[in-house]
Amino acid sequence: MAEWKFHKKRAFGLLVALSTVVVGVIGYLYFKKPVDVVALDKAIAKADRLVILGDPFQGRQMLYESTDREEIELLGRALKVEQPEMSFACACAGTESMNFYRAEKLLARVSNHHGVFIRCTLWSSDAALTNPELMVRWFEERGMFGPRREVNENARSDEERSKNWVRWLAAVPKGLENIWDRDQDIVGRAKTLAPLQAALEQTFPSAQERVLALCAWYGSGAGPWSGYPGYETIGEELLLTYSTGELVEAMQSAGMATPAHWEGAARLLGGWTFSKERPGDLALVPANLKKAMWDHVKDTKDQDKLGRAQLAFLPKDASKK
Repeated sequence: MAEWKFHKKRAFGLLVALSTVVVGVIGYLYFKKPVDVVALDKAIAKADRLVILGDPFQGRQMLYESTDREEIELLGRALKVEQPEMSFACACAGTESMNFYRAEKLLARVSNHHGVFIRCTLWSSDAALTNPELMVRWFEERGMFGPRREVNENARSDEERSKNWVRWLAAVPKGLENIWDRDQDIVGRAKTLAPLQAALEQTFPSAQERVLALCAWYGSGAGPWSGYPGYETIGEELLLTYSTGELVEAMQSAGMATPAHWEGAARLLGGWTFSKERPGDLALVPANLKKAMWDHVKDTKDQDKLGRAQLAFLPKDASKK
């Protein structure tokens, strides 16, 4: 997968990864003011005072104030943005806000979002910085390190997402490598499962073999059983085309040979979708299989996963302890 540079697509991709809201038709109605870089430039050119306030969830304390025009202009040059192809808004409230005044009148307020986007009171959509490093460095040189920490955390998250993606691709069942399309699953359910099912049947003649291959794939995700990347949904979708009896038969076979097999099986049977689409079917899962799945999960530090596993695989009295 090609690495994206910091341009509109890169900004939009990171925005999705950071759990943001991108608005299409609704955005057309809501985002009435287009990004206007000229308006911001004019506001900054008129400003005679700059006030930097901190995170809104930490009291918005004043971090910095200056009446130096050179300081204000330097920050203004760091706030150049790209015109977004479509309106979008980061789901968070932002961290540091840059407030440009003339006398006591607020001309524009610009808030930092993850060190790569800004939100401005002069327009409706958020916008990606042309060169995020300029803004981050401006803050850093004045003793404000929040944007740098955000950028570093973003980089770590990007690296982790990349590792998760590589692991997921490596586990794609044979026969699906050139058929499965990540983009069709990024926002939820697959467009159609029929071509994938047909390809699996050609590669794996028996239902048991197919279930095992899919368990290993579904168990090779990022780790969480909720809040996971949208592309992982396809593993669950395909597994749920099999009856609970077929699933249990495969999960009791000798083919359950790796931690990924057990992770995928436990994730499926302990997941929200299985409980909603097949209420009562956990009663069809033998006690020894439930125990094996609990043994696989019980040492996890993921409290959400642990709670789901307790409800699915432990006797009711034990799960309440």
